[in-house]
Amino acid sequence: YHIRHILLNPPPSTLKLKPHISMLTVEMKSKSNHQDFHLQLMEALGKGVVSEWVGSIAKKGLNLEQELRKIFPDENVVQALVKLTIGGIDFIAWRWLAGQDMSNKELEQLKVTRNIGQIGAAAMVEELVGIGRLAEMLGEKIVFLIDEAERFLNVNTPDAQNSLEDYFRELSENKNHSVGFIVAGTAKGMDEAARFLVSEAVLTRMGKQNVIIIPPIPTLDDVKAFVMQMLSEIIDPIKADQLIKQEALATSLATFPFDSDSFDLLCEYASQEPTKALPRNIIGAINEC
Repeated sequence: YHIRHILLNPPPSTLKLKPHISMLTVEMKSKSNHQDFHLQLMEALGKGVVSEWVGSIAKKGLNLEQELRKIFPDENVVQALVKLTIGGIDFIAWRWLAGQDMSNKELEQLKVTRNIGQIGAAAMVEELVGIGRLAEMLGEKIVFLIDEAERFLNVNTPDAQNSLEDYFRELSENKNHSVGFIVAGTAKGMDEAARFLVSEAVLTRMGKQNVIIIPPIPTLDDVKAFVMQMLSEIIDPIKADQLIKQEALATSLATFPFDSDSFDLLCEYASQEPTKALPRNIIGAINEC
């Protein structure tokens, strides 16, 4: 949520397009594969959003199929996206785009030749990146914030692991300029993360410099600095200063709404276990107080 806040309030000046943030808490089982992950990404993005983007092209008076073919090389994806704008068949089209298996009758209704994930992960990623390009045409940039990545460790069948590695490898390719993603998870070290997330094939494409290990916040002073910075992000300094003066509150702008004693106690409580002094745990401790 902190990353989302930073990207949206207001967006950094380096961003040329409006961030479209899709948040996802991963759910994985022993046999979950690229199709399950693609489904979760698409559901996080949302049928309504994609339908609106496709509809925006049609509203410009352009030939929808021709415009979509400029973005999507797979004619099956073009046909499914067109059907996404047609009532009565739009939900079938969305299920196909999200990677769910369709019956032969449903495939015929959509005028597609196969299920999107039938061959492998590449077609699904190509579809997702194409949707990202569609969003860019409308001034938006898709960014997925993917949390609880340690749940990828639940996947324990080789074929499923390989398919997920394929998906991340394709998504991390340099040719993808349209869909951003940040993956967050808990692990004691890189060797305890899911194999397909830290394989050379994925890391060399993702960029090893983009792997950020967040250690516990080491000292009480560091915890205080973190909490002050967090408060500065969520508190309006002008209104806080007015309230402090009007109510003669025994606090400062740096620690508002806590007085100095309460702030010190809170930070001491949040840092009782140094090895667990992570931002998430500190915020949890503050909420408990």
